[in-house]
Amino acid sequence: MKVIKWFGAAVALLFLFCALSNAFRYPATGTPTHSGRALTDQERNTLQQAMINLAVPPPDTLPVVDAKGDTHWVSCHDAGLDLLEQLADGHIEAETLKKGENSTLPDSSPSPQADQINMDPQLIAWAGAPVRTAAWMRQLEACLLHEWWHKNQDTAALRNNDDREEVATYNLMAAYYCSTATPPGNPDDEFTKNAKKWAEYSKPRAPAQQGHLVRPIFPVRVGRHFMWLMHDSVAVGGSDSLQSLSPDDDVMHNFAFSPFRASDITFIEAPPFLPPEHTLAVVFGGFPASGTARILLLDIFDGQVIAPVWNHDFGPPIYLPMYFYTAMQSPEDEQWYVLDTLNHQILRMSDTMFGDGVPDEITGVFASAFWPGMEPLMNARGLEPATHQFFGAGVLVLEEDARIHCAFYPHDMNHFIVDTDGDLQADLLLVLPLYQFLAVTPVIREPQPWQGDNAVMLFGSWEHDIAVWATDPTGEMMFELLGQVHMAPAVDMMCPLSRPLEAGEYIMPYDLQTEKYSTPEQVIDPAPQSLVITYNPAEETLEFWWDAVIDAEYYQFWQSGDGSNWIPFDLPIFADGFESETTCQWSFPMPEENRKMFRVTAGR
Repeated sequence: MKVIKWFGAAVALLFLFCALSNAFRYPATGTPTHSGRALTDQERNTLQQAMINLAVPPPDTLPVVDAKGDTHWVSCHDAGLDLLEQLADGHIEAETLKKGENSTLPDSSPSPQADQINMDPQLIAWAGAPVRTAAWMRQLEACLLHEWWHKNQDTAALRNNDDREEVATYNLMAAYYCSTATPPGNPDDEFTKNAKKWAEYSKPRAPAQQGHLVRPIFPVRVGRHFMWLMHDSVAVGGSDSLQSLSPDDDVMHNFAFSPFRASDITFIEAPPFLPPEHTLAVVFGGFPASGTARILLLDIFDGQVIAPVWNHDFGPPIYLPMYFYTAMQSPEDEQWYVLDTLNHQILRMSDTMFGDGVPDEITGVFASAFWPGMEPLMNARGLEPATHQFFGAGVLVLEEDARIHCAFYPHDMNHFIVDTDGDLQADLLLVLPLYQFLAVTPVIREPQPWQGDNAVMLFGSWEHDIAVWATDPTGEMMFELLGQVHMAPAVDMMCPLSRPLEAGEYIMPYDLQTEKYSTPEQVIDPAPQSLVITYNPAEETLEFWWDAVIDAEYYQFWQSGDGSNWIPFDLPIFADGFESETTCQWSFPMPEENRKMFRVTAGR
């Protein structure tokens, strides 16, 4: 039996879900664990087919409405080609720690070129099964579009609460579902309607609207269904529900909780007291009017609630009024930590009665906003288990939402609380960047390596040692160690090289701790290729045509009379001034001097 902790979170966080048996093994404290694995040949072929389906119309273009109501147009053809390129570059892996999750990790550079995507391996398997339903492939295609859009969102803008990233991505999924529905354009398609609901519930809300209850909830895979909590937007009244949908039959199932308010959910697979293939849903929430918190257990089978199994209530007269907003289980000691947003505290809870893994007794207060130094807990909205390289196991306290977004930003700052003396109470609160809890596949960041470069920019795991090797195109043969750097104090580091790079050779970053590596990058020859110069007698101009150079920021034009002494024509021309990304064209008046030799160079 294993516990699946529901995340709406990031690609490579060191967050491990707790197990009630030996199904999962957890690493020692402080040891980073990567959440992705390399794709199998079958998984790669299935993803490739999904990307080809996206690249070949219909649909051609789709409208995307962001959180501000602005409409953007997306080319499915371009998205499919971008994803195929990323697949070829080795920047797509299979998710291993989170069930039913797809996620994106930006490398913090302005370009999405090296961003990582992790895809749910079960979804890939269903989409690629021999007796495949078109619905599962359609679901995979929509999820790929979702993560592709995350890659192309601007990191700085996304951290503004007025422009939540999930709004646009779910609107994009809704547009894709609608365009591929039966019949095409059917707005009543179940997936179309529910993607629109997820977009609506992802919209930012003012603190007064959030209260201690309202937040968006994202889907998790349970068996062959996707299940999620849907919140009513009314802070005290209203009715929440547990909903499920399967691509096999497009049938929606709904279980209403009213008057109970549900805020968080955990699924336990195959508990011993339920029939085979049944799942136990553990729902956290309460009754705001009376101040009673509740943990509700539900028997789930085939995406439907069969019956409530049990509930544990906590409130007056034994306890103060409280509300259970979200919960997490520590992989270190299987202790539950529950956020009570009425009292601004984190409670410790244990399974003391039935041995079913469900918390049923409050064993103490782990942290309170009223303790000295713990004041940031007043704004807490989420908890995640985390292990730090130096401070060990603790709890990340989130303020924006109860879950870290699936588009994860390494430089976001969060509060990390730790019990340093073993008395079961937090006594240290730190403000740390989230990259200190990441383990990522190292990549060569932009700018891409050019001939003559003596250093390359790397993105890799914090406090890891990253080596740069000269390799063959596959990375299987390592020819020469060119350099090595320790990733501190940040995750973006310049690695000096032992010699200048040569055009056409391949180089690859390699993590010495995790032995993870990305697809080798070919060193670019910065000399413009296919240069053609013509004379236009009507205009008395020289016209230059050449192939664009990757990562070039500007081009300089030169003239010479003898081929040894070169004089610049004019000021450099910036690369972003050309209409085409692949071919460049420029013209100059014919020089009066007797100079008959011309050339173009790229620079950055």
